[in-house]
Amino acid sequence: MKGAVTGIILLVILIYSVFITQNISGRTARKTELTMDVSNAVEQTLDSMKETKYESREQMAQAFVRDLKEQMTSEGEIEVDVIGIDHENGLLDVNVRETYRTSDGKKKTIEVRKTAVLEQQQEGT
Repeated sequence: MKGAVTGIILLVILIYSVFITQNISGRTARKTELTMDVSNAVEQTLDSMKETKYESREQMAQAFVRDLKEQMTSEGEIEVDVIGIDHENGLLDVNVRETYRTSDGKKKTIEVRKTAVLEQQQEGT
């Protein structure tokens, strides 16, 4: 009887350990993915300014959201806050928040902020 109780307690501890490990590794993977996706989307949005100019701040913001959606592969609710944007000189400052559910059903939020400026190449140097 004593061995059965000990076995059940150890089994419960093992199950909790698996859930904790899974949640920690899942959060780390999501944070890494979101950071890379936001960085790539910002870079892609600013690189596209080299060929065509954006006519407004809204158009540049829409291009960023489109580029971000193309990058994202994970399931989650995404919220984009455009903090600063300059469609003429190539400045983009965004804060992206992803809300997702863990394996145990809890809601978690990850936040990434990225600021980038388009570097101008000098002609005739």
